[in-house]
Amino acid sequence: MRIPANAMTLQRKGYLFGLLAMIIMGIPSLAQAEEVLVSKGTEIPLKFASSVRSKTSKVGQKVYFTVSQDVVLGSILIVKKGTRTTGTIRAIKRPGKFGKSARVHIDLDAVEAVDGTPIPLQNITRTHKQGETTATAGAASIGGALILGPVGVVSGLFVKGREVEAKPGRALNVEVVRDTRVNG
Repeated sequence: MRIPANAMTLQRKGYLFGLLAMIIMGIPSLAQAEEVLVSKGTEIPLKFASSVRSKTSKVGQKVYFTVSQDVVLGSILIVKKGTRTTGTIRAIKRPGKFGKSARVHIDLDAVEAVDGTPIPLQNITRTHKQGETTATAGAASIGGALILGPVGVVSGLFVKGREVEAKPGRALNVEVVRDTRVNG
């Protein structure tokens, strides 16, 4: 069956009209992008994507992180889960005497919002939970002092602090350090 020429013209106009309608309907969704203030102190949940060890890591080494869950303010998505960011090890302090644990200082780069805006993050310091080793060193010093007198205090010198280790997947929350406007 042959379609008349004017019917084909109507069919083409129908396609064009449909395409135009889809474009027009899509524009309001673009206009709905709303500017949101991400306030200083807003928490961003991260997890390590690479290992950090006070014993083997080096100053200047890159450390990789991913955002562990969507960051939403009100009903507006600010940062998507899985967004990557990096940090650089600025300083490493080795474990010390009297149970003083190691420390690793990491300068974090900004994390990217859904609109591409960089959101500045606080720097972090990782330590081993000091309570155990410091308490052990203190107990050794006090016990030594009671038993051996002033010479026993020296026993705390033999209690060494622990190394720091953060494996991939280990979670941490960091804060935004400066108010930042984002189009969500």
